[in-house]
Amino acid sequence: MIEVNFEEKLKRPILGAIGDRKTSTLQLSDLEDFETAYFRLINEESALKSKNIIYLFKTLKEVPRMRGESDIVYIGKTKTSFRNRYWPIRKNEIKDFGDRYKYLIEKFEGLYIVFIEANDLNVNFLESVYLYEYLKKHLEYPPLNMKGYNLSHFSDYLD
Repeated sequence: MIEVNFEEKLKRPILGAIGDRKTSTLQLSDLEDFETAYFRLINEESALKSKNIIYLFKTLKEVPRMRGESDIVYIGKTKTSFRNRYWPIRKNEIKDFGDRYKYLIEKFEGLYIVFIEANDLNVNFLESVYLYEYLKKHLEYPPLNMKGYNLSHFSDYLD
């Protein structure tokens, strides 16, 4: 296994705040009309303006993991805005993941999204770093992630 200190490589913390901005929280009351609340979240100003970002779906209460706990339930990326990433697939997202989102909102007191601007960094690389660090810390990927990090994204950044 390759050991890389990405925090040192990037000169900043990985699983911490990197110019993050919190969107609105989907609260328990939103369970009654989850679809409307989800559309509202996608259409917020920060979801429209943020581009070249890593985004974290987070819960208000930490979720037990194989090792420890975490409020991060999904790590994703987009070169476009968050709205552009999710608006075309909104119906399928609700159909395929709606029950999981509702469960997380109900069991862990709410769900929100944090945007992390990648600035000059490659978002594919940065997403892989976040997934790698999460796996290292918790011995598993976030519960809503269907795939892990891509080591090939690291090649341009390793000595």
